[in-house]
Amino acid sequence: MAADSAQSLAGEADAAAEFDGGAKVPREFWHMFWNGDPSALRLPRDAEHVAVRLICSHKTTLPIMAWALCNLPTEALLVAATGRNPPTEAARATILNMVAARREGRIPNPG
Repeated sequence: MAADSAQSLAGEADAAAEFDGGAKVPREFWHMFWNGDPSALRLPRDAEHVAVRLICSHKTTLPIMAWALCNLPTEALLVAATGRNPPTEAARATILNMVAARREGRIPNPG
């Protein structure tokens, strides 16, 4: 079931891609960027900022985490997992498992 949600969210991210060279953060997650203009965020340019905001918040939900894991590059996920404001231990473990799978070639790195 989680895989279906992740695939659905990944598809939404593809639909949000623009010709200006960057995908957008889905509108349903804009509330996580309360002190700026989330419509101006572009991936991969802003991937580290997006990762930290989405993953290291007490407001992080399963759909937010699934989208981040499917759409953000490995380096951005690592910044979020190991930064000065780390996520929960469960989120950190999930991120590190995703990074390991990407590095082993079991799943692709979107960035």
